[in-house]
Amino acid sequence: SLHDALPILVYITSASDNTTIEKQSQPAIINPISQSDIEDNGYLTDSVFIGDTILNELSGFGLVSADKSITGENVRLSDINTAEIDTDGKKASYSDTLTNMTGNSIYIMLGTDGIDSMTNDALLKEYSIFLKSVISSNPDKTIYIVSIPPVTSDKENDRTNPILNTAVDSYNLGLLKLADENEVCYLDLNSAFKGSDGRLSSEFAGDDGVLLNESGCNIVIDYILTHTYKK
Repeated sequence: SLHDALPILVYITSASDNTTIEKQSQPAIINPISQSDIEDNGYLTDSVFIGDTILNELSGFGLVSADKSITGENVRLSDINTAEIDTDGKKASYSDTLTNMTGNSIYIMLGTDGIDSMTNDALLKEYSIFLKSVISSNPDKTIYIVSIPPVTSDKENDRTNPILNTAVDSYNLGLLKLADENEVCYLDLNSAFKGSDGRLSSEFAGDDGVLLNESGCNIVIDYILTHTYKK
């Protein structure tokens, strides 16, 4: 009867209101995340990371713990939503593997491996699918999309496999839009690395003009520790 259904309707409305109130109590995410008080290095041990070759360099230089990272050349947007990763003899999707790692913050840095072979639309489509899966499985964690850095002048002028910074900028704008649409954080690491000419300085670049050297990787860590969202 209508009378029997009424308490159920009231309960649903009440639960919805409580959810709305709880969400409104958190400060809005304003992207890109602006500079904040510096966190100590313990912050990194309470964060997990997934990314392609650039993020792999952070682990390689010992700046990010390997057991807090899913990194490497195989972590590509082209197969991020279909490939499985083997952990202790058990296979799981990248998204599920990330969810099973402990940490209050998740950092995603993808696109460097692929921007020379996939269109931005294709990259962002795969990124969006992956991001939504991560958000769904990690409702209480703070999620950061990290923009990819620029490349050097030499890489732009590479005769065999050039990458243009206009393509990098366009891709990063797509990431910013993706972050805003999904209400997650966006770190404008790209701007931190841009020289006066809009390119990556050789001072921070690896030999290929795309990857970062140890000095560049330290800048990434410093940027992460000084650009955090406070709930």
